[in-house]
Amino acid sequence: MFEDEQSIAYVCLYNLPSFIGFISFATLYCCKAELQLLWIRVVMDAIKLKMESKKANYVGEVSNQKRHGYGKYVYPNSFFLYEGEWSMGRKHGLGKLMMKDGSFYEGEFICGEIEGSGLRHWAKTGDSYSGEFKQGELHGFGVLQRASGETYEGQFCCGLREGHGSLTDSDGHAYLGSFHRDKRHGEGRIEYSNGDQYEGSWVLDQKQGQGVLRCVDGSLYDGQWRNNLFNGQGIMIHTSGMVWEGIWTNGRPLGGASIMVIEGGGEGGGGGGGGGRRRRRRRRRRFGSCPGEGLLRGSAAADGGRGRDRHE
Repeated sequence: MFEDEQSIAYVCLYNLPSFIGFISFATLYCCKAELQLLWIRVVMDAIKLKMESKKANYVGEVSNQKRHGYGKYVYPNSFFLYEGEWSMGRKHGLGKLMMKDGSFYEGEFICGEIEGSGLRHWAKTGDSYSGEFKQGELHGFGVLQRASGETYEGQFCCGLREGHGSLTDSDGHAYLGSFHRDKRHGEGRIEYSNGDQYEGSWVLDQKQGQGVLRCVDGSLYDGQWRNNLFNGQGIMIHTSGMVWEGIWTNGRPLGGASIMVIEGGGEGGGGGGGGGRRRRRRRRRRFGSCPGEGLLRGSAAADGGRGRDRHE
C-alpha cells in the first residue's frame, strides 16, 4: 500500500495516537523481529516529523549551525517574534522583540537578555518606558509615561522607582525628590495644581517629619508632620495675620489653645510717642475654628478628609 517508510510516517503523523497504540500491539504479538523494528522506525519518524512541524521559524544569517548575524525568529509558541542581531544562537546587539498582543521592546540585548538602553511598550495598559534596562527590568535612568497622564523621570532599581526623580501625576501635581521602593520617601518638594507647595520630609508617600507648607493665599505652616497632618511642634502664619505656635496633633493645636498674634491690631494715636503706630497684640484664646483646618482643606493636601492628599 505504501511505497516506503516515509509515506507510512506521514500517515502516522496525522494519526499518531492510533499508531502508537498499534505499535504497542505489534511489538507484543508479532513474531517477526524485522516487522517490529519496522514499526518502531515508522513511529519514531512520525514523532520526529511532528516535532519539526512545531519548531520555530528562523530566517537569517547563521554560523556553525547557530543563529549569528542578522535574522528574524518566530518562537515556537508564536507569541514572540524577534528581529535583529544574533551572536552564536542568542539575541545580542540591537533588535526588536514583538508580542502578539501589540507589546514590544526595541533596543539593546546582551547574551539573550534585555540589557542596556531601549524602549518598552505595554499594549494592555498603554504605558511606555524609555531608558536603561538590566536583565529585562527597568533599571537605571529612564522615563515612564503612563496612559493615565502620569510621568516619572528619574532612577529605577529592579523595576521600581528608587533614588532621585520627578513625578507629575494625572492631576498636575509635580513632585521632585527622593523615592524608595516606588514611593516618595526622603526629602522632596511638591507643587500642587492649585499653586500650594510643600517642601520637607516624606515617609512611604506621606508627609512625615519636618516640612513647610506654603499656600497660594499666603498662609504658611512650618513644623512637624505625621500621616500628612500637622503633628508636633509647629507654627502657622495664617493669611488673616493670626499666628498659632505650639504643639499640634492631627491638624489641630494640642489642648485646643495656643498663642495667637494679631498683626496690625493695635490702638493708635495718643501718647508715648507712638501716634499712628500699629502695635502687636498677643493674647490667649480658645479655638473654636482653627485656621489650620482650613489651611489643610484649602491646600492641595486634602482629599475630602482632613489633611489627606487629594492626589494620593
